Amino acid sequence: MKTNPVSDFSKNLSIINELAFSIGNSLDLQENCNAFCSLLLARKNYSFVSVWLKNDMLKNGRNVGEATCVYAYPLVMADVVTLPIDHPLFALLTHGKAISYSSLDAEFTPLIAEKRISGGAYALYPLGDYGVLKIYVQNRDEAFSAEELAQLRNVIRKFAVSVQGCLSHHSLVMAEETLRKTNLKLALLSTVTRHDILNQITAVLLYKELLADTVAAGEPIAAEYASELFKIAEIIERQIRFTGDYQEIGVEAPQWQCVCPIVKKVSQFTELSALNVTCNAGDLEIYADPLFEKVVFNLMENSIRHGSHGISMEVTWVPDNDGNIILMFADDGGGVSDENKERIFEKGFGSNTGYGLYLIREILLLTGITIKETGTLGKGATFSLTIPHGACRNIPHTV
Repeated sequence: MKTNPVSDFSKNLSIINELAFSIGNSLDLQENCNAFCSLLLARKNYSFVSVWLKNDMLKNGRNVGEATCVYAYPLVMADVVTLPIDHPLFALLTHGKAISYSSLDAEFTPLIAEKRISGGAYALYPLGDYGVLKIYVQNRDEAFSAEELAQLRNVIRKFAVSVQGCLSHHSLVMAEETLRKTNLKLALLSTVTRHDILNQITAVLLYKELLADTVAAGEPIAAEYASELFKIAEIIERQIRFTGDYQEIGVEAPQWQCVCPIVKKVSQFTELSALNVTCNAGDLEIYADPLFEKVVFNLMENSIRHGSHGISMEVTWVPDNDGNIILMFADDGGGVSDENKERIFEKGFGSNTGYGLYLIREILLLTGITIKETGTLGKGATFSLTIPHGACRNIPHTV
């Protein structure tokens, strides 16, 4: 049966217009991709479509030498979700032009990253220089013709611009969120500093009155007055040092950090020499604020302060039921009572500065890591850090 060229042209033009109107109606990347790609499959009778973006464009904290499949339809066919950027999916698009290969071509098999692929053909369209739109059609033996590829070229270029717009919008939203958190942090820092230092100044003024009365009476100045003033000065100094640490939280971008080398480095600090530390986390890396080293230091220092001489600490991990990693710092000291397991993370709680564990929690929360005490009183303290699945890598196969 012969086809009518005029009818085919009108049909294709109608499809292109419909696709064009589906683009850019949402600044959410998933919604934008779904509106265009699901319509593309429905109107062109394709079998599968996916959108791949390079991680340096996504700024998702993952390996910048890789790309991520950010959208796939139908999802049931999706399999591999990350690929190196030197994979044929990207390497074959060196000239910035759409290409196609059928199952009869040698280039076809290396492109397979989906389930249920049996014969058919792939069409690859560049999304700028940062991604690829991948189309698969099962019921055909030949690659897409140059004419077929050209039909969608301009509308896919428009789609590529919309994807970049979604990513820019996401970056703006993240920047606004960072600014919001920074403002909250500065407000909290101001409150902590003003309130706590004023409390100490009040105590200084009290001792000033006592000293004035003592001098006026011609009595010798009691040594305990001077001792208390020195203690107050030390407290104020620690509080000011705390503000210095706190204001650094979130200043630098989070980064991937290997746990065991940091544990080893920190455990060799002179003030932690009384602690025997073992790390059994393999090559595990976590995505955390650069101040993660201070987290490790404070946890170790806390064990020494509340433990006995010769106390030991072991660093291990276990998976949880949600695909996350629980990184544990467990010592064999006295442990924490049930009523204080939550309170120890409150600002000002404890007999020292009251800021150590509070500061730890603030640092970890910047990358979605939570912390809680899960040890047993009388057997030792265990600080368990729940690290989201996307914030850990190089996970050992065995503990």
